[in-house]
Amino acid sequence: MEKFSKSQWKNVLFKLFIVAGVIVLDIISKVAFYGKDIELVPGVIGIRNAGALNTGGAWGFLGEHLWMLIAVTVVFLVVVVVVENKLRITHPLYSVAMSFVVGGACGNFIDRIVLGGVRDFLFFEFAPTFPTFNIADSFLCVGMVLMLIYTFFVHKDSDEENQN
Repeated sequence: MEKFSKSQWKNVLFKLFIVAGVIVLDIISKVAFYGKDIELVPGVIGIRNAGALNTGGAWGFLGEHLWMLIAVTVVFLVVVVVVENKLRITHPLYSVAMSFVVGGACGNFIDRIVLGGVRDFLFFEFAPTFPTFNIADSFLCVGMVLMLIYTFFVHKDSDEENQN
């Protein structure tokens, strides 16, 4: 197995710092806001007392199979560690994107393990049928969008730079 260079170690620490920050923000927000009703931006977004833990994924998907969501998260995190070790991509956009996704997954994973479900409390007032969500979900979604941007617009340029 090839050793990490100094810049790769810095990148690993950068990613871990972001992951830890996402987890801390998620936990603090859930402790501070879960179970409350607050209108943050009138007509746009607010905090809603969901009343019960979300035992499923997005839109309640697999709601009766908490163990499956936990298993999928564990497999996902193991795959990320293996792939990260193999690819060792240090591009800042990729690093932030991957860290947001992993941090969000870990935030909800902690809720599932400790509480048996996820604490959701944010909602869009202008879209009443959109599911309630949390900070971890937000980081997951933003991370995936950043990953798509990296994949479709930056990755090819990075490959060309690495070949020269």
